[in-house]
Amino acid sequence: AEGWAALRAAGGRRADAVPPEAALVVDGVLGTGFTGEYELPAAARALPADALVLACDAPSGVDADTGEVRGEALRADATVTFGALKSGLVLGEGAARAGTVHVVDIGLGPHLPTSPAARLGVMDEAAARAAHPAPAAEAHKYTRGVVVVVAGSERYPGAAVLASAGALQTGAGMVHHSGPQTTRDLVLAAHPEALVSAEGPEPSRADAWVAGPGLDTK
Repeated sequence: AEGWAALRAAGGRRADAVPPEAALVVDGVLGTGFTGEYELPAAARALPADALVLACDAPSGVDADTGEVRGEALRADATVTFGALKSGLVLGEGAARAGTVHVVDIGLGPHLPTSPAARLGVMDEAAARAAHPAPAAEAHKYTRGVVVVVAGSERYPGAAVLASAGALQTGAGMVHHSGPQTTRDLVLAAHPEALVSAEGPEPSRADAWVAGPGLDTK
């Protein structure tokens, strides 16, 4: 009741449909705690063609944890999310519905977990360049990092080639693939600059590990 009174005092009014002259539609029906299926209200089914849609925290109908849309959801041009980036805004259908995402600080920093999983972010070109600057003139393969790739199998050999290619594209100084003879031969044929072995290097020589793609669990 207080919110409705404040809206009326600010000049707001209730309407059964979005006025055709509306330039901005704010979607604030549901928030981060929503799960299940959502049905769009009738007023949201015929929005003005030129109106921008701004979602609050997450587009209504989007699961803020998984990005799943089980019912309906508006497609926002932008989403203003509060306190921290929600994983559902960068995953699955949620990423397609959220538009451009803006994270707004509302003072939750001291109360949020500090584990890596809680520090969700989106890697863009600027962030990647800051994290991985151009190598210095005196750089060599060990100062630029050694990536060990444990990927692929007799059943899925292509995964070893693709994972090794991705590691090489990051600018690592050395990529060392560990796997069966079949995948070692394929990796060397595609990327002669890579090292291969059955057992991999000493763990102390590795700066990063890529493990899992194409490993046969049978």
